[in-house]
Amino acid sequence: PPSAEQLLAQRLLPLLPTLAYSLIFLVSLPVFYTTGQTLPLFLALNVLAFLFSVLLVPPKVRRFLHPIITCSVLTVLAIWGLGASRGWGIQQSLGKYSTGSRYLVLFDPSRTGHVAPPGAGDVLYSVLDASIVSLAVPMYRYRGELKRHAFEMFSTTIPLAVLSMFIYPLVGRAIQLSPSRGLAFAARSVTTPMAIPMEATLQGDPGLTVVLCILTGVLGAMAGPTLLRWLRVRDDDFITIGIVLGCTASAISTAALLGSNPRAAAISSLAFVLYGVACIVLSAIPPVVRMALCLGGNRADQMCRWRSSRLWRGCEMCADRDLEYHQCQYLEYCTL
Repeated sequence: PPSAEQLLAQRLLPLLPTLAYSLIFLVSLPVFYTTGQTLPLFLALNVLAFLFSVLLVPPKVRRFLHPIITCSVLTVLAIWGLGASRGWGIQQSLGKYSTGSRYLVLFDPSRTGHVAPPGAGDVLYSVLDASIVSLAVPMYRYRGELKRHAFEMFSTTIPLAVLSMFIYPLVGRAIQLSPSRGLAFAARSVTTPMAIPMEATLQGDPGLTVVLCILTGVLGAMAGPTLLRWLRVRDDDFITIGIVLGCTASAISTAALLGSNPRAAAISSLAFVLYGVACIVLSAIPPVVRMALCLGGNRADQMCRWRSSRLWRGCEMCADRDLEYHQCQYLEYCTL
């Protein structure tokens, strides 16, 4: 039988993260009010809000209120309150939470000039890459299934990536969204680290892109399994579950599958990586970008025009502009 020390260790070990971050929070409070340093306080606050959302919120409530939503609301409210106690507005408080000084910026050898100290959000964003890499563990464990079903994954994810590049901007334009917001939907199913550079190429709204990626992942994790059951997808059909949730709700739904269906989580991990890589590759091809920009209604007051002849004669809307920049040969779209 286990000794008294082992039983005590078993009880205290799950509480160790909560105790450690609670101690950091308490120690950081006087530092925050005397020096204005926010990193340790906001970081501990963010982690404690997540632990509360996972450990104390009942499972029945978590089915409808995802921990990411609960954690985000609690963190923003707490940061707002702490900032207000020092006379800061919410924008200033959130600006100190994330200053944009992530590890890629801090360790950039070509960086010149002063860089603001990183905030708690920058630290968490920097470890986001490591969290994505951690999903390789189930992929390695179920590498046999990945090899056997590689054809199904490639033949599904690549066409989905192509369709998303063109369908979402077109739908956004049809419902009268602005071009930048309509193009943000093209990356809504891509994991956030891949979606941000993709939207930079597509000239979409990066803020809206991040919100859409998170909301899509949360909704996929909460409602995805239920919708699949309504569609009569069996629980043991891990291929369908993994590909659908991986290509629609990316890493958040994949993380949710780790506890309930690890084989589907392995399929989902590879599926959302393939989907994201395919979208990144497509967004690096200039003709594809030009077509997505035109379908999204980039500068709606100067929409691109078709020409019936295959030889280029100049767009009707850009004939008086720099023709070296706007090359519309072979029915390609101009970037207006």
